[in-house]
Amino acid sequence: SVSADQRFDENLLTGCMTFLDINISKLSILSDNSQCEDSVNFIRVNGDTNTINISNSVGDAVDADFSVLEFNEINITNAKNDCIDLSSGKYYIKNAKLISCSDKSISAGEKSSVVIDNVKTVSSDISIASKDSSTVFVNNLDSIQSNICFSAYNKKQEFWGGRIFYKKHNCKPTQMYSDNISLIEYWNEL
Repeated sequence: SVSADQRFDENLLTGCMTFLDINISKLSILSDNSQCEDSVNFIRVNGDTNTINISNSVGDAVDADFSVLEFNEINITNAKNDCIDLSSGKYYIKNAKLISCSDKSISAGEKSSVVIDNVKTVSSDISIASKDSSTVFVNNLDSIQSNICFSAYNKKQEFWGGRIFYKKHNCKPTQMYSDNISLIEYWNEL
């Protein structure tokens, strides 16, 4: 059984919907009003998704760990933590529309490699974060009413900083933050 204040189930899984140790193809997901730490959690998953539509998540909307995934289209509205949280894997996001992410729209951590073609963020604290030896390539970011567009930093001592390479965005220089071991810079080879 699971108590009301517990963040995981009896198998130590944190997702309302968890994909574990499988291959997926053309997966479509719809979730609304999930009450778990993660609405959807991918753990050691390889493959691709067609559409992911998530609204009103009390924690992270999409969480992926140790996976190799391609996301064709992601639409998330009202996540009380991160809209997309990616760790220890390789990820490709073709199109994403992320609205009202209380923390980060897209967070990459723990040696992740992330490529983002097009992302629109509205009303998030941080649009894109790269931390702890992760690298994020962004082709096009449209950020509206976000405090910080790009944030690259080190959080855990066993890792280095984060790196973000961008091609197009609509952010001000004051909306970019990097610590002294991280990097945010223009990249014309995307």
